[in-house]
Amino acid sequence: MGNKVLIIDDEAGIRESIADILTVSGYSVLQAKSGKMGLEMASREMPDLVLCDIMMPEMDGFEFLTYLKANQTTRLIPLVFLTAKAERQAQRKGMNLGADDYLLKPFSVDEVLHVVKTRIRKKQEIVEGFESRIQALQYQNKIKEAKIEELLFAISNDIREPVSKILSIARLIASTRCDNGEKSEDIKNLLSYLEQNCQNLDKVVNVIDRLSE
Repeated sequence: MGNKVLIIDDEAGIRESIADILTVSGYSVLQAKSGKMGLEMASREMPDLVLCDIMMPEMDGFEFLTYLKANQTTRLIPLVFLTAKAERQAQRKGMNLGADDYLLKPFSVDEVLHVVKTRIRKKQEIVEGFESRIQALQYQNKIKEAKIEELLFAISNDIREPVSKILSIARLIASTRCDNGEKSEDIKNLLSYLEQNCQNLDKVVNVIDRLSE
């Protein structure tokens, strides 16, 4: 089936008329006779477009639109209001609340199909734009991660070699005795300090290695 359109109108004749037009044109059609029912259906079915009457009992079109846009799941679903020519003020209010377009009653087959096609295409362009930006960000993050791994690897190698040499020299000096067979206390302390710091640097290198794995 084609794109999914939800029609909300308390007048069955109008719903059926629009449903017939869209079904023949290859759209998948859902119908609701009230704003409350339409809201439940929109959350469950996630239509590509909503065609909604303004003046309805229980929950009118303005209330429906407010709830639709307040929900993170449904807020990107485009909505087109079905209005009478005399409802100019209602049209302006609907657009201010976030409606994407409106159809004036009585409407022709061409008008219905044009509005539906246009609004679904615009929604798809928005979604594709979001997806493109997300893919670009993911690609940039992968590049950053790769550069960080390269940097960590380079730092690890740059530190490990001199640390290894210093540690070996410190241990060699520590094992060497003076002419009288003894070392001064100062030399012992310095060598101990040198060895301890080399070991600390070695621990840092090990941490970097683990981060780059």
